[in-house]
Amino acid sequence: MRAPIACCVLVLLGLTAASIEAGQIHVPGDYVVLQDAIDAALPGDVILIDGGSHPPVVIDTPVYLVGYASNRPLLRPYLAGEAPPGGQQPPVHLSGPGLEGVTLSGIDIGGATDGGWFFDNVPAITGGGFDELRLLHCDVRAPGWDGATGTEPVARPALDVDVSYLLVEDSTVVGGVAVTDFFWADPDVPGGGAGIRCTGDVAVFDSTVRGGPGLDVTFDDGLFAPDGCDGVTGGRGGPGIVTSGKLYRGRSTIQGGPGADIDLEHQNNHKQIIDQIHVEVADPGLMVLGRIVGVGEFP
Repeated sequence: MRAPIACCVLVLLGLTAASIEAGQIHVPGDYVVLQDAIDAALPGDVILIDGGSHPPVVIDTPVYLVGYASNRPLLRPYLAGEAPPGGQQPPVHLSGPGLEGVTLSGIDIGGATDGGWFFDNVPAITGGGFDELRLLHCDVRAPGWDGATGTEPVARPALDVDVSYLLVEDSTVVGGVAVTDFFWADPDVPGGGAGIRCTGDVAVFDSTVRGGPGLDVTFDDGLFAPDGCDGVTGGRGGPGIVTSGKLYRGRSTIQGGPGADIDLEHQNNHKQIIDQIHVEVADPGLMVLGRIVGVGEFP
């Protein structure tokens, strides 16, 4: 049922404007299906989610999605047999009216795609249409693969969003890993997914953001890597953050994912480790314009 929201909830969200008028919607108390609760919400409403594993949602209204601290909800991709026509979808897709913002608090966003049903994987959060996206006390990871993929490996970012301002506070964000059940025979090895890709400014406080790892492969070096390690390219760990705007960082770790492990069968089981390079903002007050932060790279 709708009810005036108490100021204490706003404080828990880190909001100070107690004059905001909003309502509460409870899941599963008022709506069993999270998407139904979002569709029923008015701008500024708070949707309180008591646990559960929820299929993908589309957010087209500026709302607050808040998980119970004692029973955190999981927003995940479709499971086998759930998906409507159109295939796999990200756990959260933003499709806003072009203004205001969305807050996600106390929620796990990730899960895995069933490779027996789907041919492509997805980021955890995509889309835009809002001025701001705020992640508070969240754990956001690019969905992995469950079972055989049947596809060539493509690593997805955890967040791939088009918003003017992204706030990440007291949260963990991890990019995806390239996974395949094919024998990989190309010396150009797939890299990891970015932690965050955002078109606007990004602020990260008291959080960890890192890219995903590159694809670990074993080559018959006589056939596929005749030049040895020197002939292997790619395999970088994913960047921590890619933004065309400004980056604000405080008390946080931003780093690239680990690079691929390359094992050459006929060179005494020689292994090359592609290490990550941590390009981090040393000064918490520093603004970095248009750069990639935390890039996994060849040494």
